[in-house]
Amino acid sequence: MIRCANIKNGDLVVDPFCGSGTILLEALDVYQKQIKCVGMDVSRRSAKGAGENALAEGFGEDICQIHCCDARNFRKKLQE
Repeated sequence: MIRCANIKNGDLVVDPFCGSGTILLEALDVYQKQIKCVGMDVSRRSAKGAGENALAEGFGEDICQIHCCDARNFRKKLQE
């Protein structure tokens, strides 16, 4: 799925229903940290887990941000 998305180095990848963050982490791995990612999930447990997964894989908040929020806050979170 990541390879089909036509992502380029420097792009921002957003997953408004990120769950455990698998897609975002795969994107960071495939593109060797040359992109930035923002993930959102309404489940506090999922968002917390996604953040922990990102840190465990060596992806800090400078390149991978995870937010616990409803996808309707999509634009607001991207502006932060």
